[in-house]
Amino acid sequence: MNIRTAREEEFSRQGAKAQRDQEERPSQTPGWFPARVQSSVFAFLRLGVSSSATLALAAALAFTTSARAGEITLHAAASLTAALQEIAPAFETASGHKLKLIFGNSDELARALKEGGPGDVFFSASDETMDALEKAKLLLEGTRQAVLSNGLVVIVPHGDIGTPAASAFDLATAEVKKVGLVKPESVPGGVYAREYLKKAKLWERVKDKVVSFESTAALLAAIDATEIEAAIIFKTDALISKKARIAAEIPADQAPRITYALALTAASRQPEPASELVLYLAGAKAAPVFEKYGFIRLRAPQ
Repeated sequence: MNIRTAREEEFSRQGAKAQRDQEERPSQTPGWFPARVQSSVFAFLRLGVSSSATLALAAALAFTTSARAGEITLHAAASLTAALQEIAPAFETASGHKLKLIFGNSDELARALKEGGPGDVFFSASDETMDALEKAKLLLEGTRQAVLSNGLVVIVPHGDIGTPAASAFDLATAEVKKVGLVKPESVPGGVYAREYLKKAKLWERVKDKVVSFESTAALLAAIDATEIEAAIIFKTDALISKKARIAAEIPADQAPRITYALALTAASRQPEPASELVLYLAGAKAAPVFEKYGFIRLRAPQ
């Protein structure tokens, strides 16, 4: 049975009107909303994307001149690396498209996009970064959607059983001399950690012992070498690390809201393949992989 929502029916009516208009003016525009386009945009409607944005997406897809198979460039937060590297081959097999993955600090990836760097889909660990890209009109309007969350944990060296940091509050004690964070002024994991420490009224007590690292990898290397006694990082990064162990989890109701959102870029040269990727990452086939690596789904996969 073919069941459509009210928004899908409205989309069909507008698509049909556009098609009638096209038949009256065959020299002006190509045919609108073919079946391949409708299947993608109906899925966007089910995911909660606005009708106006979906129509804009339909226009982009209908006018694209690229071949069915394409190469999609995905800019993604570094904390998504392991999950996306596992998902990528499955998506390529299922879709026939090639996927180019670019990982890094969400803020730095956004800066590259602002400077004109190529990209089709942006997958960020920071709402602030997505807000800035939307304000600069670098994301396709209305395609942004929050799909994942994460947690924060206190970690200590892997072999350190007698660590004094058994909770986040222990970071403020005299026994803990150095606390590692990943660039708390700009990198999402560090930003979220600092927000938590401020909310818990611990920041003023630990800020003088904070050691800032350029990346999670650098922080984990330092904790492995026992150069620092403890750190706060994303739970997903801690779960895949062999260099540290989790001493304590920050309760979700005490931590800041952590959101991973993705969207099509406004300058995408592959809007149809890119929309397929967004739907795949937000869908049921990718969900078990994200959950395997410790991410939390924010919506039931379609």
